[in-house]
Amino acid sequence: MFQAILTAARDKRIRAVAIALVLLGFTYAATIPYQSIIATEQLGMSTRQFGLLIFLVGLFGTLGGLALGYLSDISRNRKTSVLWCLAAGAIGFGLFALWPATPTFLICMLLVYPFSGSAYALLFGTVRSVANEVDVTQAASINSAVRSFYAISWIVVPALVGLFIAATARPSDSFAIAALAFVLCLLFYWRFGPSIAGTSASAGSAAANLREALGLVVQGGRLTRLAALALVNSVHPLIAAAFPLILTQQLHGSTAQLGVFAGLVAALEIPIMLGVGAAVRRFPLWQVIVSGGVIHAVFLLSLTLINSTGPLYFLALLNAAGNAVLLTQHLTYAQDLLPDRPGLGSSLLSVTNLISRAAAALLFAAIGGAYGIQGALWAGAAVCTFGCFGIAALARRARA
Repeated sequence: MFQAILTAARDKRIRAVAIALVLLGFTYAATIPYQSIIATEQLGMSTRQFGLLIFLVGLFGTLGGLALGYLSDISRNRKTSVLWCLAAGAIGFGLFALWPATPTFLICMLLVYPFSGSAYALLFGTVRSVANEVDVTQAASINSAVRSFYAISWIVVPALVGLFIAATARPSDSFAIAALAFVLCLLFYWRFGPSIAGTSASAGSAAANLREALGLVVQGGRLTRLAALALVNSVHPLIAAAFPLILTQQLHGSTAQLGVFAGLVAALEIPIMLGVGAAVRRFPLWQVIVSGGVIHAVFLLSLTLINSTGPLYFLALLNAAGNAVLLTQHLTYAQDLLPDRPGLGSSLLSVTNLISRAAAALLFAAIGGAYGIQGALWAGAAVCTFGCFGIAALARRARA
């Protein structure tokens, strides 16, 4: 792990990506903790409507992510795709900040968010491309080291934004902060981002390119492995949707407390991520992912047992440990399915995001609507555990 950190620190291309990820992290650290509150409390959407929105965001994000990831692999410069994604985020998030209404929220979430979110995968596609040149055996550890930079923004931003919107009484103001962060990230990456050519040749027309990209996704059992990974990953959008409502509505906490919790989790994630990066050099990747999934399932079940905000700060360690695995090694798992296609391989994570968002939307909207958020958490823990069994079974079959 120490060698991976040195590699990331010495290579100016990886350093630029790491700094860009810090700025990109500001955009989502400012908005993700408050999206369900904005939708349900400020805009008046029901839990079913917000659950459907989660799924649609995943659907559009998958199509956009795969297209952009594929195009980055055949482009003359991977940097161009990243810049377009950042520009989309600046415009879309700024639009909702200026006109906070349901139509602009839907435009931002459905048309902008899937593409601006692709910047994350494209930046890690650049990291994987560099890792392939330097030492592909350290790709997982390098991902962990670089991803820890992204977590830096989550330490302070959610708490400050929570205090800010508590004072303004408009959660949608968080999108103004995100839009500014997108602008800063765009300017930085335009000036300092590495120019790295794609690694593959174009298949011809746009239709042929899309067919090839989709074919690569479904070939060689990749889709089955991505589906199993997605069931484990489903806890992430479920927690993002359910936790703010648990804290503010059931436990009667404040948006400021929500920000403090998010910052605490991020602070704990950084050292754990570095530990996870060391762990994947000693243990098979699937075992590390399964361990993270089990930890997250325990976290979900623990949330159903508390009746005050105090225990949340002890549970933050469980959430951080699960996140440290999910946010670093799920990406590596997807990249390893297409190691010679860094852009598309990184964007395979959008397929898992689609399936995981669909599962989270079903749990949140259907089960949550019928049995409450507690029922959704129990079901989420069961789905995550089933995904862990699936990953383990697929790994054993591959070794047989």
